[in-house]
This record gives sequence, structure tokens and C-alpha cells, in this order.
Amino acid sequence: MSLAAFGAIIAAVFYAGVLSTTNAVLNPGATFTVNSAGDLLDADPNDGLCQAASLNGECTLRAAIQQVNARVHPDKEADTIAFNIPGPGPHTIRPQSPLPALLGQVTIDGYTQADSVPDSNPLDFANDAVLQIELDGSLAGPDANGLAAEGDRQDWNRVNAITIRGLVINRFSANGMHFRHATVSLVGNFIGTDASGENDLGNAGSGVVVIRSFAPWIVENVLSGNNEFGLYEDYASGSATSRNQIGTNAAGTAPIGNALGGAVLVWGGDFSLSYNVISGNSGPGVKVVHGNELYMQGNLIGTRLGGVDPIGNKGSGVVFAGSFQFVSFGTSGNTIAYNGGDGLEILDSASQIGLGHNSIHSNAGLGIDLGGDGVTRNDRLDLDEGPNFLQNFPDITVAQATASGVTIKGSLHSGLTPSYPYHNYAISLYTNPECDASGYGEGRTYLGSIAAITDSRGRARFEVHFPVAVPADTFITATADANTWEDGMSEFSRCRRVTGRRY
Repeated sequence: MSLAAFGAIIAAVFYAGVLSTTNAVLNPGATFTVNSAGDLLDADPNDGLCQAASLNGECTLRAAIQQVNARVHPDKEADTIAFNIPGPGPHTIRPQSPLPALLGQVTIDGYTQADSVPDSNPLDFANDAVLQIELDGSLAGPDANGLAAEGDRQDWNRVNAITIRGLVINRFSANGMHFRHATVSLVGNFIGTDASGENDLGNAGSGVVVIRSFAPWIVENVLSGNNEFGLYEDYASGSATSRNQIGTNAAGTAPIGNALGGAVLVWGGDFSLSYNVISGNSGPGVKVVHGNELYMQGNLIGTRLGGVDPIGNKGSGVVFAGSFQFVSFGTSGNTIAYNGGDGLEILDSASQIGLGHNSIHSNAGLGIDLGGDGVTRNDRLDLDEGPNFLQNFPDITVAQATASGVTIKGSLHSGLTPSYPYHNYAISLYTNPECDASGYGEGRTYLGSIAAITDSRGRARFEVHFPVAVPADTFITATADANTWEDGMSEFSRCRRVTGRRY
């Protein structure tokens, strides 16, 4: 055999191996189309045909899930469960027992059903989706989740690429959705309401539960009316939760509260909560229990769509409990208003929580409460410990309206942190049409921030002029935010009434 011929054989074997590996990785997914609202089992889950035991071509959701589960393979593309149920919708599927847990890569797409329409308002919060596939769990028996997946605790990606779109899930005896050790995307579902998104048909547990899962994507859902929480995430690293209604109707205009609270995030890492309406819940709007790298921005917590009219949560707007490495409220501030407790309640050893440009007002408690025990008085050199190290707040001495804007003067008495040799603080200033009943402020409208550096006695004086019109008899408040890793923001200062112009 010539050297050239031998080389050709080796090349052929090599490229055959490459192609076979590529084909294994790109093993195509299958599509199973549900054409029946019934609940029969599949006749043969291993034959690749979604056909219920009636053998009349009926493909139920239960049978489709059985077929998908029989095809689990780590190198397979995701299968799809589509819908084409005859007749006008909405079509209600009533499982007679819990549906099988999802075992592999799958997209369940309710938007494939005729007359379904995805949300067309992603930028203004209102959800106008038209959903035609409803899962009603009222006959599914005890401890039944609507849809669920359970992965391998040693390999969170063993169950992955689960996408669920355009479904209504209500009245289950456990949770609307429950995922553990799975990677999921939940887009455009109504969990806990009817198909209109206007009426309460809550699940007995939470709307969505995600536990020990990587990078869940939860977008444009309505999570309302459930008997526990709208959303519960535990160890959901890399989570992105955006543009959901949690505790309101789909339009974001009326309450359909979750009984224990809106969203609970436990031990999260590098996760974001942005541009959601979280209002009308019977507990806190958001509760975060331990976390690392949390980003919150653009949320409406306690208001209806538009951020003006109230749909307050009965508890505090946002509660931080436990330890935090970093929390950012971003520059697209949140509105936290009309809640039955504090605006922000910061408990335990929570630290490095900065305020950002939020609008916090009209809450029954304080705007910011370090420790959940009312106003925390300033102490000399700020040596006390607690949430945000009980950072001292500024003292505003002058708030003077002028022909060109408003001039604010004040001071901060604080101290040196153990690990940093500098006394750097950011003083953020706010206007308010009225003062909180405690005499200490909230912060309705953000004016801006200035830097302050304390001297050897722990004191810093500041003076700033903002070229904006601020009417006399409104109020100015301020917070101090320590520019160190250990500390965070203070409570709001005592209110200072704006006095009239001097020419």
C-alpha cells in the first residue's frame, strides 16, 4: 500500500469520527403535538409516537411527556411539545393525577395553540398575552405540582434546557411549577390565575419554585393568587427575573395577591430582579435571605402599572435578612411605595446594601429601617454594629429655595471602618411632599449625590446647590452610604422643611 493510500484511509477514519461525534451532539429533537385535552397514558412510550392508549391518534399532554422522557440523552437537542387541540379555546387540561416529572431537554410551547398571542408590551409591564392552554390541577390529587423536574444533585445540567411558554397553570395542590437541579426558562405563563389573567385561581403552594438550579430565566409571567409565594428561589445561581407581574392581574392594575409574599430569594448568587410589578401581596413584596451579587432595578413594589397609584403589599416592600456581599439598586431606580410595613427593612448582618436612585415613599413604616425596630439614632463615631453597621444618617441644617434651585447644607458624624483608612461617604438627597409621621424621612424624588470626607473627629460638613425648582414647604431628606465593602447605607435623616427664596 502506498503512503498516499494509507494517509487517505487515516484521514477517512478521522473525519468519520468527527462526523459521528458531531451527529451525536446534534442529535435532533422531536416534536410531539398535543391534540386532545384528555389525560390518557401513552400506548407505548418507547415507540416515538405520541398516541394514547385509545389508539385513535389522540395525543395527550401526559402521553407527550412520556414520549419526551423516554428519549432522554445528554447529546440530544431539546424535544418540543406543541399544541393543536381542535375547537375554540381556552382549552382546559385536567390531570387526574400528578403529571410525570420532566426528565430531559424539552420545550413545552403553549403559544403553538391556535389563537394564542404572546405579550406585545415587554417595555411597559402590562401583559396582554392571550393564552389558550390551561392546566387545571383541581383533580390531580394531593401533593401535585403542575409541571416539575428533578435533576441530579451532583450535576445540575443533567436536566437542562427546559423551556415552558404560554401556559396557564392553576389550582394544583402543591406548586404551579417546581424545579430542582434543573436549568429552566419560564416565559409568558399565567401561574395562579385564570386564562384571562384577571381572576384568582391560585395553586395551594407557590406559583414557581426553583431550587439549586443554574441560571433560571423567568420573564413576562403572571405569578399571582397563589397560597404561598408567587416565586420562591433557593440556590438559584445566575437567576434573571424580569418583566413579571407578581401579585397583580396581567395588566398590573389590580391586586391578585400571593398569600405569603411576592418573591423570595434564598442564597442567590449573581442574580437580578428587574422591571417587575411586585404588588398586592399579603406579605412582603420581596424577601431576600442571604445573597451575593444581587441587582435590583426598575421594579414597581407596591404600586400599580405606571408607578403612581397604590397596590401596596401588606408587609414591607423589600426585606433583607441574613448576610449579603453586595447589593446594587442600579441607576434605573425602583419605586417602593404604599407598603404596609417599611419600604426597605434590613435585618441581621446584612451589609453593603446601597440605595441607588430609588423612589421610596408613602410606606406605613420607615422608608429604610435598619434592624426592623424603628428609627436607629446616631451614635458618636458610629461604633455600633448591626445591619449595615447601623450607619449614621446625615443631619440637614439648611434647605433653602433660591431663584436658581435649592441649596442644602448639613453634616455627617460618622467614623472609621476597621479595614479602611479613609472616611469616604456618599450623601444622597431627596425631596418629599410631606414628612413621615416619625419625623424622619422617606425619599420620593432623588435629587443627586455628593461626596463627603470626615475629618479626624469623624465629622464632615457638606453644602450643595441643585439647579431644580423645589417648592417651599416640601421636605428634604438624606442618606449616607459608606464607600467601603463592609458598610452600606443609613436610614433616612430627619426631614428638613424647605424655606422660601431669598433674593
